[in-house]
Amino acid sequence: MYILTCDNYDGKKETSKALLARAIDIYNMDVGIAMDKSGAELVETIVTSENGKPSIPGWMEFSISDSEGYWAILIADVPCGFDIQLTRPCKLDRIALKYFADEDNMLIVEEGESAFWRIWARREAAIKAVGATVLNRIPAVGGET
Repeated sequence: MYILTCDNYDGKKETSKALLARAIDIYNMDVGIAMDKSGAELVETIVTSENGKPSIPGWMEFSISDSEGYWAILIADVPCGFDIQLTRPCKLDRIALKYFADEDNMLIVEEGESAFWRIWARREAAIKAVGATVLNRIPAVGGET
């Protein structure tokens, strides 16, 4: 499993594609994968499942996330989901009541805003792993972040 990051991401789709191409080339070189196409060429072959999960036929599983100028990719040989989230002002209570399970809302009451963002990132990662559009009112995955 590899995680590659960039800390000056401008939020543009073309920049993300270029970073993905570069990450593919770095990964392939590091692990000794000989591909007949460059990362840039492989990026152009991305397909999206009916659930919205992107993939590159014949290449590794990956998940991309960005937040407030940060961009990162997780590359693995199994389906994966990855999310980074910097905190920002929003209506946490309304979002949590709509999307989070009762157990998660209780945790937010006990631990505060940091619990909200931890749960949010876990849910986003789970959604990306399976390619779903929403995981409504399902408790977040346990464990430390």
